[in-house]
Amino acid sequence: MIEYILAFLGFMYFYRGIKFYFITKKDYSNVEILKGAHPFFHKKGRIGVLFIHGFTSSCYDYIDLGKYLAKKNITNKAILLDGHGTSPAHLLTKNDKDWKQSVVKGVKELRKHVDKLFICGDSMGGNLALWYASKYPVDGVISIGTPIFIKREKFYKFIFPILDAFKIFQKKWYHSYNLDQDIIDKRVTYTHIPIKSAVFAAKIMKETKKILRKVTAPILIMQSTTDWGVGEGSLDYIYKKINSSLKQIVWVKDMYHVVIVDKKREVAFKHIHDFIKQISG
Repeated sequence: MIEYILAFLGFMYFYRGIKFYFITKKDYSNVEILKGAHPFFHKKGRIGVLFIHGFTSSCYDYIDLGKYLAKKNITNKAILLDGHGTSPAHLLTKNDKDWKQSVVKGVKELRKHVDKLFICGDSMGGNLALWYASKYPVDGVISIGTPIFIKREKFYKFIFPILDAFKIFQKKWYHSYNLDQDIIDKRVTYTHIPIKSAVFAAKIMKETKKILRKVTAPILIMQSTTDWGVGEGSLDYIYKKINSSLKQIVWVKDMYHVVIVDKKREVAFKHIHDFIKQISG
């Protein structure tokens, strides 16, 4: 019996390797962007905000916030991280360096139109925003549900190496108890997570701990009290480790991990606008 199990596992490991090879060797240069996932740009005043979405997500999450700030005469631009908004297979060919380059390119494009620049990221996008602010000057940082610690982190560290040996993709699930189904249906995200890509996302989170002390720009740190994935200690850790002279904490009650898509999202929008207005004068 044990021999059969070992033979089956060996076959699955071999099959996974062959499939991974062909997926990563495919040409994705002309891959189409999913409807609703496209980058966008609202050109308004000389104050600008760059939006960075989270892992496996897309620019769709920032559409409403972008319109809200545009009405306040704030220029804003949402970037699509490399490998996102297309297919999980495409994402499998990208890594953390590609995502960082997407941010650098986005900032460069936005700076042509603004005098003051804020960088806003949710989830892993928040990690990338903090990374950028640790290396380059910005006028302000907006961190939304940025993970430093993950709930059930020990379990994931145990299970992911096992899954990675036999699977390429893992089906994603929603904790829909605090997110309406109509919002879930409208979001443009991947339904499956490339396991290898998750390793690069974890790498960025780990790196964040090391670079926080280099962040000196004013910062707004926001997180939901009912965030299902990000550990409660993440917000406090960011607050304590950064060297910003002005830092604000906002806990938003009973909202989804990505608070900017929740039905009560305008609560978060107002906090973000107030912060930008306070810093910009």
